[in-house]
Amino acid sequence: MAYVVNQPTLISPWPELDSFVRSLGPFLACAWCALERSRTASAPVAAGTLGSEALDTLASLQVLERACIEGSTFAARSLYEPLAWNYHHRWSRPGVNLEALLMDILARWTADCPIEAKRRLGASLSESDARAYLANLLRKHRLPPSLGDGLRSTQLMEWHALGLGRKRYVLWASLRNTASQLLQRDMTDATIRQMLDREINSRTIWLLRRAQSGMLATNDFCFVPAQGWRKPLILDIAMETFLPLGQEYWLEPAGHWRL
Repeated sequence: MAYVVNQPTLISPWPELDSFVRSLGPFLACAWCALERSRTASAPVAAGTLGSEALDTLASLQVLERACIEGSTFAARSLYEPLAWNYHHRWSRPGVNLEALLMDILARWTADCPIEAKRRLGASLSESDARAYLANLLRKHRLPPSLGDGLRSTQLMEWHALGLGRKRYVLWASLRNTASQLLQRDMTDATIRQMLDREINSRTIWLLRRAQSGMLATNDFCFVPAQGWRKPLILDIAMETFLPLGQEYWLEPAGHWRL
């Protein structure tokens, strides 16, 4: 099925759009912009299922309606994910580059957006990446991704004191040890989950103590994505606007970010 992506036009004033986007909050506003960018960029909208969830939220707010990829007509679709949608008339302007308009709004908004709101946005993106990373590790070990849902160890103060790169290391090392134990004896999913939770908590405390003692360089025990990693579009947009952090996003905990 063919669909058309309109060519960019000059950015024109749209006060109603500006005020509505700001009412959404930084996270959903960035997600909307990421959905628009996904029409021309082959990358995930966001980590895990967040892109799909954002589309549903925008549908509940009467911005758009979700469309089926097969057997229906739609105005827009993501190149990388099976997401398609049609805008309601209020938010549809033929010939307008909506992504450019949204980016312009975000760029102007970032100047007066409270620092704590920016930090919450970054922390939400960071935690969603950690959850998606753990789910992917579990799949690689042929374990249900649901085993990583709502682990107590990932809700403690110590966990949030680690940067995202070190959280990734902790998850990798913890699951590796859990998987090695699984090879030695049969375990129920509940037992695997308990063991994984203990491993994550233990390694988090160990790593945090080493960091606080000054024994680690900034990038020690830090898993930063490889160059070929498809960065979620929402993260690209956040870093272009609210979170101009660069590598600091991966290396430092959210409370240490210089915003």
